[in-house]
Amino acid sequence: MNLSGTDTNELLRRKSRILGILVAFLVLWVIMIACVIMIKEKRMVYLAPMFPLSLLFFPLFQQLKAIKAELKSRTAAEAQ
Repeated sequence: MNLSGTDTNELLRRKSRILGILVAFLVLWVIMIACVIMIKEKRMVYLAPMFPLSLLFFPLFQQLKAIKAELKSRTAAEAQ
């Protein structure tokens, strides 16, 4: 992902969008865990959908990390 050619406002929009998606996934994940806890039958089959959902976090965190690094480098360059 080449972020150096992207406008700062676009980077800020991407950052807020990714943060919103991460919060939504986290809320969904907590709801799913609560549903599994509330189910009387303690079977591992009910935990199966949570593992792929947790794997979706990693690419989003990587994108967020790259955006934060680019924004930090831009603010450091502007300060000089």
